[in-house]
Amino acid sequence: MCNTSSKIHDLVRMVIHKYQRQQKEIKETEQNFREQSAKACQQQQPKDHSEESLVSNKRTYDTWESRFQELLDYKMKCGHCLVPYNYAENHGLAVWVKKQRY
Repeated sequence: MCNTSSKIHDLVRMVIHKYQRQQKEIKETEQNFREQSAKACQQQQPKDHSEESLVSNKRTYDTWESRFQELLDYKMKCGHCLVPYNYAENHGLAVWVKKQRY
């Protein structure tokens, strides 16, 4: 009987030790991730605010706005925003909606 109790005690100690080791590894992994993220943020190049970049951003915004308006029109017509990927009437809208989802 004492032998069984001792084995259970050893098993409990082993499980606790393993749990503590895993918690330590998780904390170390989280810390490494934070440090790597901070380094990556520091290494990013400043954004290009040239005229060409601003024009490109406006074009992207205008395209997004027009696709969003097409989606609103689709919703008025169909009653939902679940544009099927094979939507032949406006395949560009279908592709845009899929990209917005992912």
